[in-house]
Amino acid sequence: MSSRRLSSERQPRSSLYLDDDDNNSQTSQTSDTSSVDLESTTTAALDPLLTAIDELEGRIVNCLDDFKLHPGVKSDPSSDSIHAELRETLRPVLEIAAHVGPVTARSKWKNHRPSLDAAIEEVYKRLNSDLILPVLLESAQSDLIPAKRAAALTFFHNLYAEYKTSGSYLDYAEAGPGSSTAMNATFSGALYGTMDKNVMPLTRAILKQRTLL
Repeated sequence: MSSRRLSSERQPRSSLYLDDDDNNSQTSQTSDTSSVDLESTTTAALDPLLTAIDELEGRIVNCLDDFKLHPGVKSDPSSDSIHAELRETLRPVLEIAAHVGPVTARSKWKNHRPSLDAAIEEVYKRLNSDLILPVLLESAQSDLIPAKRAAALTFFHNLYAEYKTSGSYLDYAEAGPGSSTAMNATFSGALYGTMDKNVMPLTRAILKQRTLL
């Protein structure tokens, strides 16, 4: 009888120890979370370009997930067709790939990258080369839904067209053949910066290789 009482009296004490362990665990988790938050804040302060790329990458992944999970039939009554609906699903990806990416590199590279070209290459590689292009190429080749294969293929056509618009990767301005400055025409695309037409720096060489693929 007394032994039963003793065991029952000991039970709250053991549970107290468990509570202490739980509190220590929660304190440790809170400390870890605080460390991660502090590290993220520090990274954002030290490298705003990297932070911006991470944020854009998250937006791209969300849009690509929506595209990959789309059933391939029109679900929005306001859309003219399934093709228009899929095009709208990929529109944010197109805008980031052709416009937001280069603008982000231009606005956040100073004091954090050795040159604008280095920042542009980093943005292009992280967002376009390593994420957008492989995912949509795979969809264009092997998606089981014809409308989604067509949408992925159309994306590449639209992307090339957007690359040639103002401020994007293939944007350039060249003086006419009758102009006295024709030999010194400047290119203003994101991968070009401003440079002599006859100079072939690394980024233009890489871009030329890309357009030949």
